[in-house]
Amino acid sequence: MAKPSSAEAKGDQFPVTLSAPAQGFRRSFKNAQEVHNFLSEEVRFWSDLASRADGVAFQSAGKPLLNVSGQQAAHRAFDSTNQQPSAANAAAALRELLDSGSILSAGKQGKLLAKLSEDVPPSTPYVAVGLAAELQPAIVQGIGQARIYTTDFAAAMAGLSAAKGSGAERHQLDSLLAEVSGLKSELEHAKLDFNEWRSSEEARWSNAVAEFAASHAKTTETTSDGIGAFLHKAAEKVDAAVRTSEQRVSEFLRTSTEETEKFKKQVRQNVVNEVPTTFWNAKAEGHRNVAAGAALAFLLVAGIGVYILSTQGVPLVASAFHTIGGDQSESALLALVPLAFITIPALAFAWVLRHISRVLVQNLSLGADARLRGTITSTFRALAADRPMSEAELAIALQALFRPLEAKDHAEISPPNLADLLKLDK
Repeated sequence: MAKPSSAEAKGDQFPVTLSAPAQGFRRSFKNAQEVHNFLSEEVRFWSDLASRADGVAFQSAGKPLLNVSGQQAAHRAFDSTNQQPSAANAAAALRELLDSGSILSAGKQGKLLAKLSEDVPPSTPYVAVGLAAELQPAIVQGIGQARIYTTDFAAAMAGLSAAKGSGAERHQLDSLLAEVSGLKSELEHAKLDFNEWRSSEEARWSNAVAEFAASHAKTTETTSDGIGAFLHKAAEKVDAAVRTSEQRVSEFLRTSTEETEKFKKQVRQNVVNEVPTTFWNAKAEGHRNVAAGAALAFLLVAGIGVYILSTQGVPLVASAFHTIGGDQSESALLALVPLAFITIPALAFAWVLRHISRVLVQNLSLGADARLRGTITSTFRALAADRPMSEAELAIALQALFRPLEAKDHAEISPPNLADLLKLDK
């Protein structure tokens, strides 16, 4: 769970630290000017989004959605710090900005919103309130009909920001967003056309009724009833057309939600399948590094042993022979005594080399096994990517992947020769 957002200052002294883990943002302000510059950037960010919102189909909902997404909060915080530029007031203004669920332009949601406002301008207000609702769900209460559209937009945007999917999947989401915006625009234009037609017809018929009523009062009453019935029927037909359009929009949004859920499920499956391959590759790399270190240690110890025996062994034996034997006649027997000075170190070096070689061989074997398991995992991912796996195929893959190591790989063995090392490293 992400840590809660905060804006804190040490008493009435700078710096003031602003932290919003849910948006991937943290910054420390050393003075009031830095706070002022930051809030100026936030106000400019929302002003740019508001200018793009002027061209969307649902102008009546666009700017209110931006207001609840952070536009009003950014202006309030900016005005508050201008009136009283103290550390405590700056911290309080930034804290109010976070509590309102405002999207920060430098956070990950703000960067995503800026990009989408350039690529798909009609979706800007709805994407903004969807992302804000992800940070502060309570802000969508009371928005009214706009709540119908924010939920699926929030799900689509969350999937698009977290996924590592292909370009085709991203293009599919962009197409869904563009089509939904088109349907909304069509519905809004239908409502506007009906309102204009009804206003013009009411004005025309009102003028006709007024002129006719001056000379024919009784005929006027009958005509008014007919006009009222006509307008009533026309209103019913237009309302039916509007309801049909709303049903189409709702059905399309439901379908887009299902496709978005499938996309999110595929992304999660790809991440789950990628973890075992990464683990076995890292394990093989670790065993390879240990084997390389053991090989270097083996060469170093062997070289030191050969050097010491070749440079110090003969003088040591000669000195020990003269010291112990002197001029005695049994020199052949006395020569065996100084040989102990050579035999014991030689055996010690051999013992050390034996254990180093054992570490080398075991890590080469374990590294080869880890690479094999990583290959099995990659192959299984490739086979399972485009078609479902049967239980028998899954059992074979799991048996190969989780088989126990061979006992001979960890048994007590003699140091390998060059052919064995080359065979294990394949």
